[in-house]
Amino acid sequence: MAKWLYLQYEEEREHALRFVKFMQDCGVQPQLLQIDMPAADYGTPLNLFKKVLEHEKYVTSRIYDMYEVALKEKDYAAQSCLKWFIDEQVEEEANASEIVEKLGNDRR
Repeated sequence: MAKWLYLQYEEEREHALRFVKFMQDCGVQPQLLQIDMPAADYGTPLNLFKKVLEHEKYVTSRIYDMYEVALKEKDYAAQSCLKWFIDEQVEEEANASEIVEKLGNDRR
């Protein structure tokens, strides 16, 4: 599980850099803000992965919000960029959901 989470961390870092590069390519200087440190203990693997799934759903909702703004503003470049992230989030949520399901079934 730790290896999977570490690989996810690396992938999410790459996604963040993809946003940064897109903004820089558009002539915008991104402002990187501090994020809160996550909890260190989630009790059980199932609880941890439920949080992972919840977070992925939150990320998806934020990407959808940005896409809605891009549509309203007719920002076609942002729409194209965000489309990639929308597709990626389908995979991210499916992976997390599958793990939650497997861990939930192991408890029976």
